[in-house]
Amino acid sequence: MLLTCLVRYLILLLFNFYYNMAEATIIIDINGYWREEDLSIILTHPGVFFVYESKFDPDEHTVDLLSLIYIGEAQNIRERIRTHEKLNLWKNLIRPDSELCFATGNVEEYFCERVKTAYVFGNNPVANYGHALQFPFDTTTLISTGKTALLKPTFTIKKSFPKYIIDPSSLFQQNLIPVRSVQVERHPAK
Repeated sequence: MLLTCLVRYLILLLFNFYYNMAEATIIIDINGYWREEDLSIILTHPGVFFVYESKFDPDEHTVDLLSLIYIGEAQNIRERIRTHEKLNLWKNLIRPDSELCFATGNVEEYFCERVKTAYVFGNNPVANYGHALQFPFDTTTLISTGKTALLKPTFTIKKSFPKYIIDPSSLFQQNLIPVRSVQVERHPAK
């Protein structure tokens, strides 16, 4: 029994190493957008999630996405967002009349860290400040479909080494134009 578990573990390690180190093109279909009060309808799948600052329009049931705050990955996205240690930081980064909004993308477990790191490196969200310094994986092309507001929909990142000299102000620059009136997913009972 122990030997079988050990063999399975070693196979999984080799599988993860191969898929995370070989050059790859990964297509991610992004779903959203959910307001914080509707987190219960986010699926519990593994993948990446995107945290936005937004303004809700109750008459149109839409949100204006103002900025991309954070990109994360999890084996259970809904639970990770609910219990994330940076939840208070995200709330402190938005204006008083704004709220948090989320989007998600299904990703196979063995690609989660690579995909998240590529999105962070390519989009530089303000609350991922420590992660944008290097990309430790082989060349990765991400093609995003679906709800891609404020994201680069297609880009390629090559393996890079840590940057030791960096202008900290460059980590907080947002060069994208806010997206107006995107449809928000609502809880069916509302």
